[in-house]
Amino acid sequence: MRKTAKVFAAALVCIGLMPTVSSAVSASLASGETPVGPRAFRSSTEAEGTKAEVSAQDGKLAETSNVGELIEYFIIFYPSISPNGDGVQDSSLVKIRPAKSCNSFSLTLEDTLSGSTIDTILSLANPDTIEYKDVWDGKDSLGAMLPEGCYKLHLHASSDSTTENFYSFVFVDTTTPTVHLDSIEPGIYTPGVPGTPEKIKLYYTNSGFSAKDSLRADVIDADGNAEEVPVAGKVDGHYSVEWSTSENAPDGFYTVSFVASDNAGNKSISNGTFEVDTAPPAIAFIDSIPTSTNHPAELVKGSCFDRNGVKDLALVWCNADTIPPDTTYMSGDTLIWTLNIADSIKANGSYIEKQYSLKVLCNDTFGHENTKAFTFTIDITPPPAPVLHPIPSSSLESEITISGSVDESEADSIVVYYTSGVDTVSISIPLLAESFSATVELSEETTTIWAVAKDKAGNVSAPSNFFTVKYSKEDAYSFPEVFRGADHFVIYTKEQAQSVEIEIFSIDGRLVRRMQDSRPATKFDLRWNLRNDDGEPVKNGPYLVVFKTSFGSSRRVDKKLIAVVR
Repeated sequence: MRKTAKVFAAALVCIGLMPTVSSAVSASLASGETPVGPRAFRSSTEAEGTKAEVSAQDGKLAETSNVGELIEYFIIFYPSISPNGDGVQDSSLVKIRPAKSCNSFSLTLEDTLSGSTIDTILSLANPDTIEYKDVWDGKDSLGAMLPEGCYKLHLHASSDSTTENFYSFVFVDTTTPTVHLDSIEPGIYTPGVPGTPEKIKLYYTNSGFSAKDSLRADVIDADGNAEEVPVAGKVDGHYSVEWSTSENAPDGFYTVSFVASDNAGNKSISNGTFEVDTAPPAIAFIDSIPTSTNHPAELVKGSCFDRNGVKDLALVWCNADTIPPDTTYMSGDTLIWTLNIADSIKANGSYIEKQYSLKVLCNDTFGHENTKAFTFTIDITPPPAPVLHPIPSSSLESEITISGSVDESEADSIVVYYTSGVDTVSISIPLLAESFSATVELSEETTTIWAVAKDKAGNVSAPSNFFTVKYSKEDAYSFPEVFRGADHFVIYTKEQAQSVEIEIFSIDGRLVRRMQDSRPATKFDLRWNLRNDDGEPVKNGPYLVVFKTSFGSSRRVDKKLIAVVR
């Protein structure tokens, strides 16, 4: 049916039934062509636009009839339709725009051979010069689906002095050109491997094809990239096409997609998959040994995976001879192996300090080889102990900063320990240089502080020197007796104070500077820049400092002597 319809359409063109125009044709429609049952139509109020603009706007699959005196444009979008409900070219859109006022125009669907009217699509009296639209869905005036074939759209327009007729062919085509991917050889393609096929061969069959139908084939790789494959045959028959890629192509499963389609929107798709194997087996170490350790695992475990199988597993210990694994077993497509190295890393029950290496080699069934190695060092010598710098034995602060040093070439980190009540707290410090420091929170009464060094292998040094610090809350002052530059007055209170005020007097009783801190606290820190309240530098000599500490309803006053010496 499909081929017959298309051949017949071509014959119609040959016998001169293509669209024609007559700007002064007086022939009227025959009585058998009288419009019947005009269907509803949609109109638009567009007043601008030419045929070329409309055609460019609405797409390429359009057929435009020659224009005349009465009709500016007559356009059919998708003259070939496949009204099968798949949403692709199920109907044709028709656009008509009168060039000027006319008495009437009508658009009818006619039988190509007999010329009889099948349906009246549009019928208007005194139409405006605007664009009119309607959709033909492949049915007759009663709503019945028309059989496959070629039909004629007839546009008739008339005015008092002119009659014009325009014709264009439309096609109902519900026969789908079919393509079937028969086979792919080989199913596993290994480009670049000697002794294996250099190309993939795709075998496919076409049926229901005609000259204007199209066929496309694509190969989509494992990364989702598509490559079009030139196809040999676009008519009915059995065909094959070859495709190849390089040994660097993505490894994995590829998809072949053949798509056959026609002008009416009918489409058939045939897909298949094949495998491209370009990757060697994947090698992994399970619970691998750290690069530096003082207690290595004595059983090394690893795996080799390839979806097409692995073979020729070999282990090389410390760059010596190849040795077999102690055990192997398969878990799906993964080969699991173990190797006991206890006898190689111990002597008389103790670890032998040195560097060790293990290299794994294996192939897949197509000869792709992979290797993977790791090295580790057994180190059982602890680093030297760190040295803590001296710190005060008592503190009015709740925190104290400790510092120390250690040979950084031997140690990797420092752990500072201190007692907090009945607990021991630790602080880990990565060692970036020879010296280190840490802030320790002091508990009331006594805190003991010490440190150890650790190396990359996990060895721990002997403890450092120990310090004991006594921390107690009490009313006290901390400041230098001699100010040689800007410095601080620090006031501690056992109970929370509301504010602190400091007044500094010269030896003759003159007020030099007043400073205050009005906030609830148990520690106050006021900085003196050796200037008076007017911002002028003070003179060298003795000064009286008066501390006034407020506790809500009470106040404590203390006096201290200092000196300024520059």
